[in-house]
Amino acid sequence: MILALKGNHLTLHGQVKDWFEPHLSQGFEGVIHSYNERVKKGHHRIEKRQVWCVPVSQLPTLHNQDNWLGLKCIVMVARVRHLWNQTTSEVQFYLTSLDSDACKLGQAIRLHWGVENGRHWTMDVTLMKMLAASVLVMLHKT
Repeated sequence: MILALKGNHLTLHGQVKDWFEPHLSQGFEGVIHSYNERVKKGHHRIEKRQVWCVPVSQLPTLHNQDNWLGLKCIVMVARVRHLWNQTTSEVQFYLTSLDSDACKLGQAIRLHWGVENGRHWTMDVTLMKMLAASVLVMLHKT
């Protein structure tokens, strides 16, 4: 299982972020970790995705760690996108019960977001069709 760590777990999110920042700047020296980087080009866009996975045993005890049964590692994904003349970046953290393999976890996270985006697109198209049909019915009645 892979779960996105968001603001609804503010203390845990802050703890994970505060742990990753100095270790990232030090190249994870002395820390067991897995790293993967992918660059994807297309549609006038370049996207660089970096994934770091750290076994939970490498971190200090996490806030309410006992609530996360089976937790094996923490994942950090950094994305930088260049589209035309704009650059955007984001960092996301994940909790997972899977082994610390940055390549596999990066693919799983990417696949998950592809499915989510596809669902939203399908929902948007369906809602637009329903709205258009409603408008046609209303126009027909007038």
